[in-house]
Amino acid sequence: HRFRDLPLGLYHVTAEVPDAPLAAAPAFRCAHVDTRGSAQLAIGARAALLEGKITGYSRRPVAGTELMIAQPEGSQSALAGVAHVVVKADGTFAARLEPGQYQLLAAAPLHTSQMQMVKIGGEAKARTRFALEFTPHVDGRVVDEQGNAVPDALVYLGAAYDPKGGGSAVHSD
Repeated sequence: HRFRDLPLGLYHVTAEVPDAPLAAAPAFRCAHVDTRGSAQLAIGARAALLEGKITGYSRRPVAGTELMIAQPEGSQSALAGVAHVVVKADGTFAARLEPGQYQLLAAAPLHTSQMQMVKIGGEAKARTRFALEFTPHVDGRVVDEQGNAVPDALVYLGAAYDPKGGGSAVHSD
């Protein structure tokens, strides 16, 4: 495939062929508008099916969930780079992988990313599951009547203020 007019940035190239293992190329950096590069993705013959599910808060699927698969440094026998795997709306995913050791990274908006190590052997199928923890993020700042930031203001964030229970301390900029 040929990619044109890519925005500047770092890219991973993944090839997925039905009934064959994933292939991934080393990361490619597009540094300026005339950047050109090429990658050869070798498709292996033997593959086990890795299936799994990624859930978040209340064990529900999370929109925008991503799964990336790589092999640890020094044991790259099947993937030369990071492979991106489609996570369906119901949180399930499936990827064919050659035998070897793999790092799986699941990430979703407003959730803590999670990494797992998986060893794929000669079995036909392997399963894994991720339960990501909800990590809400709140931004804001305390200002005076003129709209100027108030330095070192202490803010409590919670469902209700409880002087005995405290709260989450956040310092303004």
